[in-house]
This record gives sequence, C-alpha cells and structure tokens, in this order.
Amino acid sequence: MADEMTMEKCSNFQPPSSDWKVLATRWLANQGVSTVLLVAILATMGYMGNYAMVTAIPSHLKQIQDGYIEHAAAHSKEVQAITVAFEKSLKQIADSFDKEMDIVREKKTSGGA
Repeated sequence: MADEMTMEKCSNFQPPSSDWKVLATRWLANQGVSTVLLVAILATMGYMGNYAMVTAIPSHLKQIQDGYIEHAAAHSKEVQAITVAFEKSLKQIADSFDKEMDIVREKKTSGGA
C-alpha cells in the first residue's frame, strides 16, 4: 500500500517550472478569494501608478508648460504695446511742452510779458 502511494505521487510529479506566470497561476489557484482580490487590486494599483508616472504626469506637465509659454508670449506682446503707447504719449507731452516753451520765449523776446 505504501508502495502504491509512492508510485502515485511519482506519477503525478511535475518538475518545478521556472516560468513566473505558471508559478503565479498555481499560487493564486491555491488561495482564497480575498487573497486573489487583494493581488488583483495591488496589481491594478501598480499598473495605474506606472501609467501615471510614465504617461499621465509628463503629458499634464507638458500641457502646463505650453500654457505658460503661450501666456508669456501674450504678456510680452501686451507689454510691448503698452510701452509703445506710453512712449507715444510721452512724446506728445514733450512736443506740447516744447511748443508752450517756444510761445513763452517768443513773448519774452517780443516784450509782450
């Protein structure tokens, strides 16, 4: 009888597999439902974490950077337009002041004051 059990064990013997997928499948098949769910949840979290680190975050940062670049370009144009308008206004004020000073000088030289 002992020989029969030993023979039965020997006939069902399978050499250990070095493939991690086979080992993982065998291990999961011998576990309870809660353990299988836990492994599935952890695997999903690992995949999503990897996706976030490799794809989602760099893409989002690129969008933010592009937005800042566009904003900076628009701001530069606005500053340039305001500077041109200010210089034009300042030139008008200086020209007006020069005209007034010329009038005052003419009055002084002509003896009108």
